[in-house]
Amino acid sequence: MQKKNIYAIVGLVVVLLLYFGIKALINHSREVKETQAMVVYESAVTDLANGNADTAISRCQQILPSVRTPDNKALCLSLMAEAMGTQQRINEAEEAFAEAKKLSPTNMIVWIRAGRMYYDGASKRPEERATEDYTKAQTQFTEAMKFCPERDYKQKQELLFYLGDISEKIGLFDDAQRKYEELVKLADTYPETKHPKYDEVVKRLKVLENE
Repeated sequence: MQKKNIYAIVGLVVVLLLYFGIKALINHSREVKETQAMVVYESAVTDLANGNADTAISRCQQILPSVRTPDNKALCLSLMAEAMGTQQRINEAEEAFAEAKKLSPTNMIVWIRAGRMYYDGASKRPEERATEDYTKAQTQFTEAMKFCPERDYKQKQELLFYLGDISEKIGLFDDAQRKYEELVKLADTYPETKHPKYDEVVKRLKVLENE
C-alpha cells in the first residue's frame, strides 16, 4: 500500500475519532445541563406549592432551553402552565399545556395539572362559567386516569376524588357515587394508601345513597 493511501486512512480515522469524541462531549454536556435543569424544576414545583407562581414561572422559563427530553420538557411546560393558570393567564396556559401534551401525550402529570387549573379556577367563576370549567377539568382528569400506573393506588384515589367531586358539583350524582365507591374500595383494600379525605368521602357517600 502506498504511503499516501496510508496517510489518507490515518487522516480519516483521526477525523472520525475527533468527530465522535466531540459529539460525545456535546451530548454529555447536554445531559449534565438537563440534570441540573431538572433540579431547578423541582424547586419550581415547591415554589408553586407554596403559592409563589411568579418564581415558578421564572424558573421554568430559565431552564426550558436546557431541557431536551420530551417528558422532562412536558413537565416543565405543564408546571409553568399551571402556575400561569393561578394568575388567570388562561390562554397562555392552554398554549403551554397543548405543547406539553404534544411532546408527551401519555404523561399523567401533564393532564393532572391541566385538570387542576380548570378545577381551581371554577370556584372563582360565576355558576354558568364554573360548570364549563368543571367539565373541562373532568375531561383532563379522565385522560389522566387512563395513564395512571396500575398499582399507583394513591394517585388513583386522588383522581377519583376529583372526578367524584366534580360530578357532584355539576349534578351528576350517580356518577359521583360510583367514583366515591371506587375510591373507598381502593382505600379499604390498600389501607396504607388511604386518601386524606377518605372520611369525608364516606360521609358524602351516605348522603348520596340516601337521596
